[in-house]
Amino acid sequence: MHSLSSSDLSIRYATENDATLLAKMGARMFKDAFGPANRPEDMEAYLAANFSLTEIQAELRDSSTTFLLAYKKTEPIGYAKLSDRKNPGCLSSSASIELTRIYVDYHITRRGYGTALMQACLEEAESRGYKIIWLGVWEDNKPAIRFYKRWGFRPVGTQKFVLGNDIQNDLVMERDL
Repeated sequence: MHSLSSSDLSIRYATENDATLLAKMGARMFKDAFGPANRPEDMEAYLAANFSLTEIQAELRDSSTTFLLAYKKTEPIGYAKLSDRKNPGCLSSSASIELTRIYVDYHITRRGYGTALMQACLEEAESRGYKIIWLGVWEDNKPAIRFYKRWGFRPVGTQKFVLGNDIQNDLVMERDL
């Protein structure tokens, strides 16, 4: 993977030793992003199922999943998760990888860290021979949709996303590599 050379930013592959960090950071960032717009009981159910230490450890052992960790100097500030386990039928190619998650701490957004993390994801996907990268984004998350469109992602369909007991609609967006 291309390692970014910046005086204060680095991105590396996560290992099983990072499970606790990813579980805590992932849950915090997801809740920061979506907690205010969702019922607390749905949020807690989703976090318990998707960010438990056991779940993150299993994902880190899964060869179809790759986590990238972003650091500002020595402080973890964000992460991304790529997975090639599933493909919705609306994609233009089966040679695809999903950008399952991409988050940067909300208090340091708009400083180029999300851009660097996205670039690392695109480079990783391309280096592994995928033709497209895709993602699901909550239809109500307009800032994220704008960010993805700036990166060349285009809507190609929809899918359901289950947050606790709340069934939400995600746009499926893809980008050629």
